Amino acid sequence: MPELKKCPLCGDTVEFEIDFPTFDGTGKTVKRIVPKRCACSLKKEEELKQQMELYNRKREVERLRSLSLIDAKAQNVTFESCEQTDGNARALKIATRYVAKFDDLKATGQGVMFYGDVGTGKSYIAAAIANELMAELHTVVMTSFPNILERALDFDSNSLDFASRAELLVIDDLGAERSTDFALEQMYKVIDDRYRSKRPIILTTNLSLDHMKKCADIRYSRIFDRLFEMCYPVELTGLSWRKRSAVRQFDEMKKLLGE
Repeated sequence: MPELKKCPLCGDTVEFEIDFPTFDGTGKTVKRIVPKRCACSLKKEEELKQQMELYNRKREVERLRSLSLIDAKAQNVTFESCEQTDGNARALKIATRYVAKFDDLKATGQGVMFYGDVGTGKSYIAAAIANELMAELHTVVMTSFPNILERALDFDSNSLDFASRAELLVIDDLGAERSTDFALEQMYKVIDDRYRSKRPIILTTNLSLDHMKKCADIRYSRIFDRLFEMCYPVELTGLSWRKRSAVRQFDEMKKLLGE
């Protein structure tokens, strides 16, 4: 039998010998040499496969990012750029841990609900979570219920597909939406779909925890009940960032004017 050919690059054989039946009714076989893939060829194929998977992953991350409502000011927000205060320190710590433990939390569908007064930085921290995870090539969509409702009104069966496919759905400003039966039904549909598929939600709201727990409107109460099953509530307190900025500008003007 001739010596099996080898790959000049890796030295692995590119042929192997098999017993091939003669199909003449005798049951005999003959030796045949057939080609096979060498180790470097298989390695190259695997590398190309991984590159293609990475490329497709990046495309999906960017596609879902384009559907998000992250404004220009929040597009590059990270935990490092978040200014820590007494009112948001705990929320920042939890947000940082959430990103670090995302794979484990994603497996159980566990999210976070950031709640507190207007301007305390809830949306900023939620955007930081979204940006940090997208940087790690996780698929994330940050949106609002008014935007979800607008898409639902397209009457396209796939119009809300973006809300269900992303690994993480970030919903900003719960409570700012119209409280029509149709709107609340769409809201519940999105949340319930995420719940049943064990896909987590990050939520921000100006509503108080007490208000959500004691809500008498059955349409909202079932939404809140589902969210409490899915999301760990974290409160942000302190002075509004807008008011904080106004105070800073006032102090600067006072100095300039020699007061």
